[in-house]
Amino acid sequence: HPYVSSIIESSSGDIWITTSGFGLIKIDKNTGRPRYSTTLNKRLCSLYLQSIYEDSDGILWIGSDNKGLSTFNPATDEVRTYSETGHSGYFIPSNDISSICEDDFGNIYLGSIKGGLSCFNKKAGTIVQILSSNPNEKNLPVKSLLFDSKKRLWIGTDGFGLKQFNFQTKLIESYASGSTSFDFSKSKVHSIIEDNIGNLWLGI
Repeated sequence: HPYVSSIIESSSGDIWITTSGFGLIKIDKNTGRPRYSTTLNKRLCSLYLQSIYEDSDGILWIGSDNKGLSTFNPATDEVRTYSETGHSGYFIPSNDISSICEDDFGNIYLGSIKGGLSCFNKKAGTIVQILSSNPNEKNLPVKSLLFDSKKRLWIGTDGFGLKQFNFQTKLIESYASGSTSFDFSKSKVHSIIEDNIGNLWLGI
């Protein structure tokens, strides 16, 4: 009975599940049965995984609790690993990756509880840490990310409420909703999803 940390359906129709302690599990769309590849899991950065995301190129980005990030290309079987100690092109600011998303330009955003938010440029192979507009909020504990249909990047934090990335200033800004009496500026936003008419749903 593995501890399931995240689930996605890939573009191929397969279901991919990350677990904390048992690595990556795939449910085949044709058979409906789970498949566990010991060979693949040995190549990943860790068996203690937190998040998974499929990018526009069909590559799976797999974040771990404390050993960094792995990418897996199902088409070529290629695995790459990124970490705090990684050399040029394979370096990331933090080894705990809680959330992952992608913008329309193919940039990958990595959220971390200890390392805040960073942006990975796939074409250049470079990564940049994103700062908050509030100097008192260093390395915001990021729990969830969503790039919505209006091209906005939403950031759910662990105890600092909902934030938004300003693409002009390249800074994280606080978001205050005037349409609710509920103040979630100190809330833990565990998950964010957008429905088919543009509403944002927050798991707090």
